[in-house]
Parts: sequence; C-alpha cells; structure tokens
Amino acid sequence: MKKNFLILVMTICLIVTCSISLSGFRANAKDDSTEISYKYYKSVAVSNNDTLWSIAEQYMDGEHYDSVEDYIEEVKRVNALPDDTIRYGEYLIVPYYGGEFVE
Repeated sequence: MKKNFLILVMTICLIVTCSISLSGFRANAKDDSTEISYKYYKSVAVSNNDTLWSIAEQYMDGEHYDSVEDYIEEVKRVNALPDDTIRYGEYLIVPYYGGEFVE
C-alpha cells in the first residue's frame, strides 16, 4: 500500500513539473517577437546652426551604426559631400531606420 501511494505521489509531482515546464516554454514562445527594421532615406533642410554631427544625433541610432562618425561618413557618401561642410538652406538625404514587430 505504501509503495502504491509513493508511486502515485511521484507521478503527480512529475505531471506538475512537466506542466510547469511546458507552460514556461509556451509563454516564452509567445513573447519572442522580433523587430524587423528597414532603412529609409529622408530629405532634410539644413537649418542655421546645423552640423553633420547635430543631424547625426537626430537621425542615427546606435543599433545600426558603430559610431557617429560612421553615420556622418554615410551621409557624406550619399550626398557626395567632399568634406564636413554644409550650408544653411541646403537639402541633405539622411538615412534612418524604422521597423515593426513581427511574431
């Protein structure tokens, strides 16, 4: 009788443990949404006190660029700028990233 009771208790413990484990895996799978980011380009007017650095601070994100200098180099390349000089009233094409969450 004790042996049957012990087997019953162990079986119940095993079922409870498996249920908790499977619930945890299922909960993690539901929360495992990822963000897909897309690269966009935008035309911006250079304001009076703008610099490439200030524009980079506004549109750059640290996830896609290693440094502000990398972002500035891309802006210069896209706009065929020979140096860091920009002028009030010019328009620059600047890259930025946007995304959406996908499950």
